[in-house]
Amino acid sequence: MPTALLALIAGCALRSGPALTPDSGVVSGPGHAAVDLVRAFPEGDKIFVQVDLGLPDPGLFLVDTGASISVVSPRVAQALHLSPREEDGRIEGIGGSVSWASVVVPRIGLGPVTLRDVAAAVDLQGVPDYAGAVPLDGILGNNVWSRFVLTIDYPADRLELDRAGSVDLPPTAAPMLFDGAHCYTFAELAAGSGPDERASHLLLALDTGSRGILLLGPSGEAFADLATEGEEPLFGIGSVEELPATALMQRTRRVQLSSIALGGERVEGPFTAQWAAFDAPTAEGPAAMPGLVGHAVFAKHRVVLDFPGSRFAVLPSEGPPRSEDGHMRLLADHVRRHGKEGGRGVYRARLKAWLDDWDGARSDLIAHLALHPEDAEARVLLARVVLAQGDVDSYGETLAPLSGGALADHDELLGFVSHLLLTGKKERARTLVDAALLERPDDAEVLVARSEVFLATGDPAEARRLLADANRREESPDGHLLRRARVSLAEGDRMAALSHLHRLLDIYPLSGFSVWFSQFLVQTDEERDALRAALESATGRLHPEDRPYDFMMSLYQTLGDAPRVDETLHLGMDRDCQPLEKEAAKANCEAWYLALADRDLDRALYLATRANALAPNRSDYLDTLSVVRWRRGDLDGALEASSRAAILSSDDVYLVWQRENLSALRSSAQE
Repeated sequence: MPTALLALIAGCALRSGPALTPDSGVVSGPGHAAVDLVRAFPEGDKIFVQVDLGLPDPGLFLVDTGASISVVSPRVAQALHLSPREEDGRIEGIGGSVSWASVVVPRIGLGPVTLRDVAAAVDLQGVPDYAGAVPLDGILGNNVWSRFVLTIDYPADRLELDRAGSVDLPPTAAPMLFDGAHCYTFAELAAGSGPDERASHLLLALDTGSRGILLLGPSGEAFADLATEGEEPLFGIGSVEELPATALMQRTRRVQLSSIALGGERVEGPFTAQWAAFDAPTAEGPAAMPGLVGHAVFAKHRVVLDFPGSRFAVLPSEGPPRSEDGHMRLLADHVRRHGKEGGRGVYRARLKAWLDDWDGARSDLIAHLALHPEDAEARVLLARVVLAQGDVDSYGETLAPLSGGALADHDELLGFVSHLLLTGKKERARTLVDAALLERPDDAEVLVARSEVFLATGDPAEARRLLADANRREESPDGHLLRRARVSLAEGDRMAALSHLHRLLDIYPLSGFSVWFSQFLVQTDEERDALRAALESATGRLHPEDRPYDFMMSLYQTLGDAPRVDETLHLGMDRDCQPLEKEAAKANCEAWYLALADRDLDRALYLATRANALAPNRSDYLDTLSVVRWRRGDLDGALEASSRAAILSSDDVYLVWQRENLSALRSSAQE
């Protein structure tokens, strides 16, 4: 279900105080206001605030002192009847630079404080569309915050706004530079120990929208010999969201810091500082900023950014501490405002689905569709909800009234077409994709869905052509490599399939799917040696803590390299399984590693069965169960679990191909 979620404020608290002096009529309200912050999940590393835009419902905005200007979504601009104006120049971010358009938002209300006529960018690339299950309405940047003394008490989840000169800061408060776009303070970063201990003083941007510490350009030179080097995707403003993570891979360094001193406080780590553009001879673009510091450092403190007074302080939290799921608060707030109004069922259902209240989400959506039967968004969400409950028949029945174009508009065409193919309804799938092509001829998802139909009906050559066409539409020559490998195999071209998988491993070694399917395709010792060399070359470019130990281990097991199996088994379980708190997740993780290592399969079966009992209808847990059964020689049971997993997540090509592999293995065993 949803992969990004968020929350909002349930209310605001006030303290009496002198009114803020209006700035040309822009700001009005009391001299002090406190507003609740909300997170997508307990201990989440992004903080959001609810904003009164003058619309029937408040908007949800990210609190981001790393943004020079605020941002609103196209949905908000449309609701406010604002006409974007194209601006000269480009907005730069970590992910690159983008052209932009602006609007003037008539009203931004933060509790009792109101700002009028606030400039904002619209629809910037790199800004997420969702915070959790809720549409993200925008970002509040420094053209808002610079008007206040801004205090954020992270443990208490409270944001405070004060007028200039009204907050007494201790003598330990540090100078803060605001250049009209970003705010900076000096920080002392410490790393190493004993003879290797060293410190560096840097002017860093204060960025409440960032998760950690980022160094740019030459700013990390003091730690060069302590850094690890590897590749990872860099996201942010300027990233093109339509591109896969494979297109965002950059070489970075990481530095393990023991502490960072700023704002009059030394905050003990450990912290991992990400160091980007480290080989740039001169700082240009976003690298002109030495770096930034964010949530990881602030998380246990109360921070004060005194924009008018040019001061910054890190202080103890005033509490009381809060740790709660923002979706629950958001849902309660919505019900207080609107009760159980049927016309707002989609919003409530999104929140309930995020909270695993599938029955509640289903009930709300059914009530909503009774009032609005043509609402395609609600129908697609209902289909996903019933599928999450394991009701496969209702999934198909719910989507049946929708056209191919409507399904494509809501990113459900590929999933539904694959579902029809997996359940033997090939003609229905063909009719649907033919209609979708007429309705949405330029939609790449339509082409991928048509490719699946042609592959399933015995025309892999046309399936290959359609995938190539989809790549051209998406301007992504390396797109859909897993699907292309699967199609090549269907054409009988094993070497072409291996070539696609090797390419995927090379450009995106974070994913181990390429290794998993390659080990089933290699046939000679030379091919196995080449695969091992490709794996170790690709994963060697990653930071050690990012390596896909599970799939690396599976290859070492296939090659009979017991020492490397033991090494990666322990590394992977320590990193991936040990930190998990929920019993089902922990059991599934351990079962997965044991299965891929081909170790203690009795325990693996017990754990996988337990995970599926605690959290039924999860395709990833069913996939684990299928691999455990396969390792134990139960091909019928493996195929049963794999088929169920594929049907529950039919747009996932890994699961569909996994099912096909197990079917082929069972057929071979029966011959």
